[in-house]
Parts: sequence; structure tokens; C-alpha cells
Amino acid sequence: MSYPSTICQPALERLFHQNPPGSILAIGEHAPEALGEWRTRADVDVIARASDADALEALDVGGKYDVAFVAHTLEHMDKRQGEQLIAALRDRLAQRVFILLPMADDTPEQRSHWSLTDMTALGLRQVACFEHKGRPLHLYRFDLYDYKLTPDWLNPRFWANPQMWDRARW
Repeated sequence: MSYPSTICQPALERLFHQNPPGSILAIGEHAPEALGEWRTRADVDVIARASDADALEALDVGGKYDVAFVAHTLEHMDKRQGEQLIAALRDRLAQRVFILLPMADDTPEQRSHWSLTDMTALGLRQVACFEHKGRPLHLYRFDLYDYKLTPDWLNPRFWANPQMWDRARW
């Protein structure tokens, strides 16, 4: 299924306005189109395709980016390669990752089909849902800084008892 990457441009504009990126890695043939005016503002590296092992290895030499945006890529990759790409982007290459992905299971030209559960298992959150020709497109996001909220119990109040120091022996 071919879909316009620019369908998510308003959502990306809103998200980028909150935290402007300094550098962007765009993965996919049409991914730079969705970045709109941020293409000219930020230092944008474009990787046309990351669908084979050589391209996945080439990503490692580029350095660290503020944002990685993936469109028209994961659905044409084997699911295992797609998971490796997401993990590489999330763990080594970018602080924030945005993925535009069709969620229809009945599209013959797709090599792999993804679900909300797959994306959640990889640490991504759904931030927007679009529709193109009656089929759903989802925009997912991973942000290193709000990936996991700090639980209330994880603070010194619960693991140190200063009132007991020098009084009791453990």
C-alpha cells in the first residue's frame, strides 16, 4: 500500500515544536517529505532504504541523532530485520524515534504486518492515527527521556533509614 508520508506532517510539526531537533535521520524513500520545514532547519541525513543488512550496518557509522523518522520501510522488511532496525535506532542512534506504519493485515505488497502489541513491546507509544484509502496508518514514538516514568517507591525515602544509623546493627 502506497501512502503519502506527508499525512503525518501536522502531528510531527506539533511534536517537533515542543522539542526542536538539531539533527534528524530520515529512513525511507519518502520520509524526508513528511519532515516539511524541519528538513531545512535541522541537519537532516537521509537514508533512502534500510531494508537489507548492509544498510543496517551503514546506520552505525552516522553518529547519534536527535530524531530518527521511519516511513515506507518496516512494512517492506522481514519482521526480524524490522525489529533489529527499531532496536538499533532506539538503543544506539537516536534519542527520539518516530515510525509511520500501516496497520492493515490484508495488503499483499507488505512483507510484514505489525500490530500495536509489537510496537508496545519494542517500547514505542502510539501518538496519532490516520486513515488513507480506508486503511489505518499509525504514528509511533519512542522518547528516551519519558520512556519509563520513575515509580514513587524508587527514591531514597524508602531505602535508607537515617534515623536508624548508629542505633541498630544489621
